[in-house]
Amino acid sequence: MAGDWVDGDVSLGVALSERGRFPSGEAKPTASTPEIAQRRDSPLGDFLRASEFNQKIELQLLENQQHGEATCSGECYQGRLRNDMKAAVIYRYGSPEVLQIAEVEQPQLKSDQLLVKVHASSINPIDWKMRKGMLKLLTGSKFPMILGFDVSGEVVKVGAQVLDFKPGDTIYAHLNQPGAYAEYAAVSRKVAAPKPVSMSHEQAAAVPLAAMTALQALRDEGQLEAGQTVLINGASGGVGTFAIQIAKVLGASEITGVCSSKNGELVKSLGADRVIDYAQQDFTQDGTKYDIVFDVVGNRSLSECKSVLPPKGVYVTTQPYPANFLQSFLTTLLPGQKYKVILLKSNRADLLYLKGQIEAGKIRSVVDRTYPLAEITEAHTYSETERAVGKIVIAIAR
Repeated sequence: MAGDWVDGDVSLGVALSERGRFPSGEAKPTASTPEIAQRRDSPLGDFLRASEFNQKIELQLLENQQHGEATCSGECYQGRLRNDMKAAVIYRYGSPEVLQIAEVEQPQLKSDQLLVKVHASSINPIDWKMRKGMLKLLTGSKFPMILGFDVSGEVVKVGAQVLDFKPGDTIYAHLNQPGAYAEYAAVSRKVAAPKPVSMSHEQAAAVPLAAMTALQALRDEGQLEAGQTVLINGASGGVGTFAIQIAKVLGASEITGVCSSKNGELVKSLGADRVIDYAQQDFTQDGTKYDIVFDVVGNRSLSECKSVLPPKGVYVTTQPYPANFLQSFLTTLLPGQKYKVILLKSNRADLLYLKGQIEAGKIRSVVDRTYPLAEITEAHTYSETERAVGKIVIAIAR
């Protein structure tokens, strides 16, 4: 039973005084209400809190007995009840300061899902774009909202239909819906894979979104074949560092990385044959031809890159704007150069492929900084500078 209770820093005296029944995923406010404040200052308040705590414990123990579980040891009285977890949530769209650490209920598990104790997550630009409300047509306005898509952690429970994972397995995944900035996450079995054994949870959490985006952009959208040449615009960022390595694995004959001069040696160490300093040279003007231009940054266009693409060359962007989709569609109707927009499709097969390449020593994570969950505001602030080298990781489980 001890493993079913989450260790915490909530003291016995206030362990339950501010808790009530909340719908799944709804945050419990950390600020005290006037009523709670009055109770906290009175002997009656102490008695009520102790009574409420004892009643909750008795109900929990009764439930345990009914389900044949062992009773909890004394340490669970010092922690948080097992259905609670800490998460970084937002109650409205806005700056990094809208992110708050709150107590929420663990996600309800569906029959095809895993309940995962999250050891680490990572930040991707889509996270802070969602936080700012830039994608509100997709995300809506239902708050509180837990952000984050990348997960590395340990399975603690599985749904009735899950036969390929068991409690104790370590996995990594890209969630179909945001919810990774939390101590626990519900993960569909279809998007989870065993964690690479050669990686820590922090290193593995950097992989799913960024590496699968790079893989699907080059292999599926660019249809990269052995012997072709590739240019990666934004080669030192999260997606770019994986794109360099994946292009090498897929057999590209020459890989050019566009980045700042200070990151040139790193990009070369990942497999780039040539590095262009964007501050000194415009790659669209140097006359070199590339079979595929993967514009990770998304600050160029097909029209700008026409001169550096051969007649059947492919330009791939990460920017899912309506105008880009329209141009992509139009190029499918005509012969010649193609314009592709990468939309990540979460799946286990790609994670297994990446796991194999990682364990073979052909792909590695580049982690710029690691922040604890409590410093999620600082992590988002740094990510928004768009100067991170590789990935920004969030350490969650203690």
